[in-house]
Amino acid sequence: KQALDFDGVNDFALCTQNYVPLSVPVTATAWVILNAVGQSGTFIGKSDQNISVDGCWVLATTNGGSGFRALYRDGATTRSASSTSTYSANVPFFVAATYAQTDVSIFINGTYEASAAIVNTIASNSQALTIGAREGLQAFVNGRILEVRVYNRVLLTQEMRALCNGGPGYGLRPERTRRNVSSATHRRRRLICGANC
Repeated sequence: KQALDFDGVNDFALCTQNYVPLSVPVTATAWVILNAVGQSGTFIGKSDQNISVDGCWVLATTNGGSGFRALYRDGATTRSASSTSTYSANVPFFVAATYAQTDVSIFINGTYEASAAIVNTIASNSQALTIGAREGLQAFVNGRILEVRVYNRVLLTQEMRALCNGGPGYGLRPERTRRNVSSATHRRRRLICGANC
């Protein structure tokens, strides 16, 4: 399976509202490979350009940094859960965020890293879902994004780990019993070097 390539300038995907939950609980996941460290990019978002609409959410890199963050607009305040892990260029990462009634949390490579409390009443969100940028053409991703998934519930930790450890494509087709992780590792390598890897 190959990733969608985003140029960091004007590439993004827009998804129809009918297939996306209007409000939390939500889990958003994706495999990402960034071309450089220090960029500000949005992998998945259901938000306006400035994350100013109550109830909107974003899974992105930290602003000009080398980590990841999950953002949620809670009334007049944007709640942010930032990863302790940092990313390297051209390395695949499994990033995930959960947006629950009480908090927003971020997971990197199947492991919980941070959360932030949601204080106000949860608001519904009619913004479009975007991949590779925020609606309003802000925070374009320079890199590849594969297998974006949005769930209308909070995934369990073991489900996160299964998606990560299974590698790209896990759960999309019947999985063969594996005696080791070589096939999952092989699929991760294909993200970087393509079908000939």
